[in-house]
Amino acid sequence: MNEINASKLWKQRLLRLHAALGMVVSLVMYISVFFGIFAIFLPYLQVWEKPSRHIERTDVTQIEYKTMLNQVLEDPNFPKNNLLITLPGTKGETALSISHRFSAPLFFNPFSGEKIQDEGAQSHLAGFLNKLHYGKVLDFDKELFGVAFSFLGRLLFGFMAVGVMSIVISGVILIIIFSYKNKPKTPQALFSRLHVKIFTWVFPIFLLITLSGAFMNLSLLSSIPMAKLASGGKESRIDAIIGPVLFPKEEARIASGETAPMLPIKTLITKAQTLNPQINFQQLKLVNWNATNAQIELKGYDITKPFLNGGAFNKPSLTLSAVDGSLISEQKALDRSWSVFFAEATFFLHFLAGVDIISRTLVALVMVASALAIGFGVMLWLEKQAKKFDERIPFYHWMAKFSLSIMVGVIPATGVLFVLQWLLPFDLSDRLLWQKGLFYNAWLATLFWAFYRFNTYQAAKEFLALGGVLFIGSVLLHWFMLGFFPFSPILGVDIWLLLLGCALLWSARKLPCQPEAIQSFWIKKEERA
Repeated sequence: MNEINASKLWKQRLLRLHAALGMVVSLVMYISVFFGIFAIFLPYLQVWEKPSRHIERTDVTQIEYKTMLNQVLEDPNFPKNNLLITLPGTKGETALSISHRFSAPLFFNPFSGEKIQDEGAQSHLAGFLNKLHYGKVLDFDKELFGVAFSFLGRLLFGFMAVGVMSIVISGVILIIIFSYKNKPKTPQALFSRLHVKIFTWVFPIFLLITLSGAFMNLSLLSSIPMAKLASGGKESRIDAIIGPVLFPKEEARIASGETAPMLPIKTLITKAQTLNPQINFQQLKLVNWNATNAQIELKGYDITKPFLNGGAFNKPSLTLSAVDGSLISEQKALDRSWSVFFAEATFFLHFLAGVDIISRTLVALVMVASALAIGFGVMLWLEKQAKKFDERIPFYHWMAKFSLSIMVGVIPATGVLFVLQWLLPFDLSDRLLWQKGLFYNAWLATLFWAFYRFNTYQAAKEFLALGGVLFIGSVLLHWFMLGFFPFSPILGVDIWLLLLGCALLWSARKLPCQPEAIQSFWIKKEERA
């Protein structure tokens, strides 16, 4: 008997721990997941948001590189050796860029060869959404308050990710030891079933992505003390310690005093593709260009070895002679150490380097399901709180209103961001600051409206409908300002935003005004099936 009571007590404590820890981190976790869905499509959003990037994709072996390269070489203020050419198609980019480690990149239209004006700080929508994903809420790097606030935000999101792993593990244990009924007969049972069922299917992928995010966020924040500890106080930068392992130092190549004609860059790319067709080349490095010992180093992503290359640390490469195209050296994807593979795999799980649009969409759908599961978990907790009150008295809990603003109110606030992207002139002074400020004010307004509306479900319907209108409106504004672009990735983002807006409008229409109506609808649907 004592053993039975002890087992029951242990299960109850585990359930309470899961619920308590879940409510502590659920809202922060939801925000990270919500903006993480946009971050999955970051390469395509970065192209969509800038008018200068509305360029159709082209074959890298058909580009006339000499036209653009000559413009850079004729600039007396731009370095001439070790130039880096980033090819169109890299991370969704449609323009070609020529840069140097000590100079800002120059962008060119790969079709015409003309230099294009980058919007730069005037358009940073995708980057802002990505920063919200990992907790960098304020981005005032030169202000002490902004730096401190951003540090605390990233620290909070990092520890939140660690807490999420504990929640997921405890949740899996609870699913194993508890038997959940298939047919819910109360709103509480309905929310419990949806919360459990969704996470049962998506938790493996969700756990891997969360684990990689926690590792990156906390490891970057702890890099200074770890560097001092590992170096005995001599170094404060972690890259000074791990840099030689992840990025081996290259030998300096001194240019010969004689000049020679260079093979066309597109010919050298074709030659490299013949030598190793498995590599999708992304970046070119021109060494001692126009000299007799000129070389071109072509780096990229080996499509046959995902998780192990193509990210920040391991890029397989071929080095060819720029004079005759002969192979000088080759570094394959598996030529690095296990530590590089570990770092590459961690970053791959989170940044999805080299992953196509179909795979990104599937991961995004998993994260949408995770966000819904988190929402149903919060609703389950609120429903339990409601039972503590008299059923004849309407339940009005401040946590319900706050959660509504955070989890549903963020949708129209984000829609405001996308509308402002095309509504605000690109030459507006402090354009990005206006965009961010209006976003935060719109989000704060949803909090006021959530408390103003007595019926929480009615407020949720209004937020969903407003969000749908704003996302659809952002696409219409895009077409009105710049015209219709019938090619990817710009059209892909337009279609994605239209589908998102339609889904939000449909959800607003179908969502009943009371939890009892949701329960009735769900049960009738099961009976029809």
